Amino acid sequence: MNFADDFSKTFYDKEEFLEFLDGIECGAEWQKHPTNTVLVIAGEEEPEICEKIKDMDEKEEIIKDTMKNSGLFLCLGSTYYPVGQTTMKSIESRARIAGSALLICRREISPGIK
Repeated sequence: MNFADDFSKTFYDKEEFLEFLDGIECGAEWQKHPTNTVLVIAGEEEPEICEKIKDMDEKEEIIKDTMKNSGLFLCLGSTYYPVGQTTMKSIESRARIAGSALLICRREISPGIK
């Protein structure tokens, strides 16, 4: 489950690491959307979003991991995507959330964050 926020992996040689990165690159999909068309939605407030997420491998596990961690989903047009913790810094930056407001937002979004 290399999508999970707590995912970790140890590599014992360079080739193994490069093969892993190649696999990620092959599975990556880049899209460009104007910032003002991107919506961030809390899964807790709109649980029906989970049904709207496009079919993907391990969909149920991805949704559970998202709800356990960030609890957020991106809405791009009519497509929804789960938000992992690695995305949070970008979202916070775009929303201009910083300082003490950032600490409060993080605790509300992910109660486990200190």
